[in-house]
Amino acid sequence: GIKTKETGTRHKAAERTAKQTSTIVIAVSERKNKITIYQGNMRYELKESSEILRRASENLQVLEKQREIFDHLISNLNVLEFSGLVTVNSVCNVLQRMEIIKRISAMVKRYLIELGKEGTVVSMRLKELTGNLNKDEEIILKDYFGPKYLTAIDILEKMNFDFLLEPSNISRMLFEELHDKNASPRGIRLLSKINILEKYVTMLINRFKNFNRILSADEEELLLVFEKKEMVDFFHKEINKLKEKAIMGKEIR
Repeated sequence: GIKTKETGTRHKAAERTAKQTSTIVIAVSERKNKITIYQGNMRYELKESSEILRRASENLQVLEKQREIFDHLISNLNVLEFSGLVTVNSVCNVLQRMEIIKRISAMVKRYLIELGKEGTVVSMRLKELTGNLNKDEEIILKDYFGPKYLTAIDILEKMNFDFLLEPSNISRMLFEELHDKNASPRGIRLLSKINILEKYVTMLINRFKNFNRILSADEEELLLVFEKKEMVDFFHKEINKLKEKAIMGKEIR
């Protein structure tokens, strides 16, 4: 009485057993040369390792191209943030590319489960390409949405791939904007790249509210945070070094 979409006796029995017992059932067909796994209402047909490796490699190539585009966009965002010229579109372009990379990497990770030890090289390359992407995305969202960043993460994760491919959809859903307007980062991302304690980063953001005001603050205002002139001078030195790197297009770690 248990419904099945399979046609062969063996596979019908496997699917029904999986539904009835809520356990994993494996059906092996010598004639069709295939192995099918069932669990509950789920059905998955195993592929040859060579086929999975080919698909994983193809996805890695796409991922490499997307990473190149992302690196260019984040380098551009660095310059815009130092120049006070950030727009909603420039932020959404970065977030879009991050999400695309995350979706493709999720596909590769699924292949890696089946590949096992044969996927070691693919796994290494995947880690190189994705790095701390989730953490970086979280910091960018904190920069532009503050305490509401978790809501922004939830919205991005619920977007389907086709919807995600249009940046205007992201600006509409996250910023509630259809036009390219100016945006101001709080400064969390770039300030975390310089050699000052985290407590000073927090104090700077709490006092000045955004990165533009921090950059334009005079010595007297900064002394309210750092207390010592030597610390203010050190901050100016560090932030100028970072700005120079950004303008030259160097990677900022």
